[in-house]
Amino acid sequence: MPTGQRNSTFRAPFHIRKGLFHKWLGKKPDSPITAGDIARGKASGDPHVVKMATFAANAKKWHSRNEPAAVGRSI
Repeated sequence: MPTGQRNSTFRAPFHIRKGLFHKWLGKKPDSPITAGDIARGKASGDPHVVKMATFAANAKKWHSRNEPAAVGRSI
């Protein structure tokens, strides 16, 4: 590998730490994040908080094979 290049796992735009968005919101780690919480995070002036809120919004769309799919989606 040429100097200055790293493997693809190192190129993440930011580090996601579990519970950090909950901590910023002042919520307990096991409490759900609502659409209002995501909107509050996206309206923040801090770019890192905006990224965490965007990640939370995207993660809400993910479903495991054991959970029902979102409306209009088939497994």
